[in-house]
Amino acid sequence: MNILRIEALRTTTRIGVHDWEQGINQVLLLDIDIPLSTEKLEQAHDEIENMLDYDALCQHVTKLVESSTFKLIETVALRVISSIQSNFGVQAITVRVSKPHAIANASNISITMSRT
Repeated sequence: MNILRIEALRTTTRIGVHDWEQGINQVLLLDIDIPLSTEKLEQAHDEIENMLDYDALCQHVTKLVESSTFKLIETVALRVISSIQSNFGVQAITVRVSKPHAIANASNISITMSRT
């Protein structure tokens, strides 16, 4: 299987269920996995127009997350999945949203969601 993987895409947004969290920007890290068919890769002929433009995708996701507010990381994952599927024609996708240091004695809290 061929997978386009974007790791630790750093975004900031207002996120959290507590009032004080909505008053500050917090870092979210996004990991995005998108399967690519061997046929599509072989037909790309080394031309970006024939492939998924991961720079455009990263800019799109960053703008989406940073221009919104959220209570839950689950909502972030769902919106990112929906937006990528709608705007980039992606059928299958896995998104992991991490909120580092959300809990004092945990280095990270994350949710991973997949859609096909």
